[in-house]
Amino acid sequence: MYTITLEQQEKRDARRAKFKALAERLGGMGEEERNDLSSHTVINPEGHVLSPVNTILINMQRPGCTVVGGFYQWKKFNRHVLKGEVGISIWVPTNAPKDEEEEMPDRILFSLTVVFDITQTEENISDEAPDDLRRPRVFISAPRMGTEIPPIEPVSDMVWGAQR
Repeated sequence: MYTITLEQQEKRDARRAKFKALAERLGGMGEEERNDLSSHTVINPEGHVLSPVNTILINMQRPGCTVVGGFYQWKKFNRHVLKGEVGISIWVPTNAPKDEEEEMPDRILFSLTVVFDITQTEENISDEAPDDLRRPRVFISAPRMGTEIPPIEPVSDMVWGAQR
């Protein structure tokens, strides 16, 4: 286990408060507005489509994103996040701690994580990199989804993620 400084705690708390306000705004949106924000599908570098709620959160914070990934996800694809770029906060499900005898956790917690759009990254170019890593990669956006977004529960009823 690691300890964090007071400054890191304050930054974390400010980030969480900002995200909570964003989530409350999302909970207060009408169905039509949520459908508009989720009509543009966002994928991760591996090609997986993000959930409608995370797609809405991404489009609320940085409209026009197509491919998003975490800091270390981009490193796997031989890209680095540009200095000074501000990340996009999304929810990631995590399993609640479970007893050794219990087969499935009794609840799912959501943790706050930060992702970056491909436009916030740059390819690492190095003469020492293997040829397959120096070749440019092409990321394409998934087709638009035509499904309706179910109503979102109010933030007060959600379980906020465990401390990391």
